[in-house]
Amino acid sequence: MEEYFRRVDQAYFAYRTLTNQNGALTVRGKVHILFGIPEEVERLLKPGEPAQEIWDYPSLKKTFTFVDRERNGNFRLQRP
Repeated sequence: MEEYFRRVDQAYFAYRTLTNQNGALTVRGKVHILFGIPEEVERLLKPGEPAQEIWDYPSLKKTFTFVDRERNGNFRLQRP
């Protein structure tokens, strides 16, 4: 339980946005709470395209891609 609440606290502050002050309720916050800090993070910032973050958990064989289509900091999980 201690680790769970530590992750909730981290997500609350790390993933807050202008429209959602509780970062633990964002999709990135929820993934952080469930799986912890990603082992690898790749940020893609290409001109004219929405920002992307790719979180990789090789030891869990999981990868999550988040896209900020509205370009306002509200990342959404991209379906494979």
